[in-house]
Amino acid sequence: GQMQWWRQLPPNFAAGALELTTYEGNTALDWWQGQITEAANGEGEGIIVNSAYEQLATVKAGNGYASDIHEFEVTPQGTAYIDAYTPVCTPVCSEAHPPVQDGVIQEIDIKTGLVMWEWHAMSQVPTSDSEVVPASGVFDAYHLNSIQLLPENKLLVSMRDTSAIYEIDQSTGA
Repeated sequence: GQMQWWRQLPPNFAAGALELTTYEGNTALDWWQGQITEAANGEGEGIIVNSAYEQLATVKAGNGYASDIHEFEVTPQGTAYIDAYTPVCTPVCSEAHPPVQDGVIQEIDIKTGLVMWEWHAMSQVPTSDSEVVPASGVFDAYHLNSIQLLPENKLLVSMRDTSAIYEIDQSTGA
């Protein structure tokens, strides 16, 4: 029941997805931290600290995205999986056609920050599978909640707004 460690976040920042992990062969903690948008998405980064709570790495989404609060999964191979969102106009953004929040998954090389793999929900899951309607000027058709690594280069991904779990083959994206 004793506090072990305290880290004050900057004003208006939140943290989530805290996990005990292994990084570079050693026990570590990882979490997401950043700001929460009006659309309830996170815009932040992953943090990895060692057993002395010294920061070892900061992991940011690549290709112009911001990492979301729902997932930050460090792998034994020195990569991290993150989720992100990007608005997509189909074909234009208007009041009648609000932007769709495309769910993005990236595998990031922790040391270099390079995107090793990227997947977009809109390329594989039709928006008609969503169980929600547009709200507050945006259509959050997918809402990625978790990413779990599976054997054979596959991922298990849950999406709240389709009320479904998907097995994704990283080789094909299917």
